[in-house]
Amino acid sequence: MANINMQQIKFNYSLKNIGLTYKDVYTRSLINKTQSVIQRMRWKAHFFLNQANNDTEQDIAAHRSANTYGLKSKRSAPPVAELRAFEDDVARLIENVKFRDVNNEFMKELERDKKKIKSSTNIFVPADKTRNYYEMQPSDYTKLLTENVTKSYKHAQEHIATNIAEEFKDIVDELKLSNRTDPMAETTAFLTLKDHKPDFENHTKCRLINPAKSDGG
Repeated sequence: MANINMQQIKFNYSLKNIGLTYKDVYTRSLINKTQSVIQRMRWKAHFFLNQANNDTEQDIAAHRSANTYGLKSKRSAPPVAELRAFEDDVARLIENVKFRDVNNEFMKELERDKKKIKSSTNIFVPADKTRNYYEMQPSDYTKLLTENVTKSYKHAQEHIATNIAEEFKDIVDELKLSNRTDPMAETTAFLTLKDHKPDFENHTKCRLINPAKSDGG
């Protein structure tokens, strides 16, 4: 692999740290996560109450034997009367969330690094097995990505992708999983850099990540 001009960037903290954000962004995220929790609780309570009160042993056995391959239902859970008071209390908690100004040097450092990355015209590429990042020009990254893609894949006609999508649809329809799967997404591949390899500075090696994987896998 050709040598690429890049600069190593080291962050003196874990990249799992979460910086400060706008109040409306945080509130929307809090509401979405709360809705997700309540939906799961509703489904759990719905099946527990129905099996305890209404389902016959034959119905329960049929439900357990249905193979959904771990794919979650996209249907909204029906309201459960027993959870109504709890859900109302949670909604009031969200309504009463208050924010305060934070004067913290570590948070300021996160904000400075975030602004630096956003304002840069270059691309920041993560390492494969270390915490390092590498800054490089978009042209160099495109060159690396093209070399790695063409090394493992070849160009296909558009109708081939269409045929694969249709075959995927036939499979999920036959398994009665169409309400649990999403269409195959067209997502761009990306790279991580193998900076732990010998002579990495002169021969840049990469790991190609293909995120365009369907639920049919």
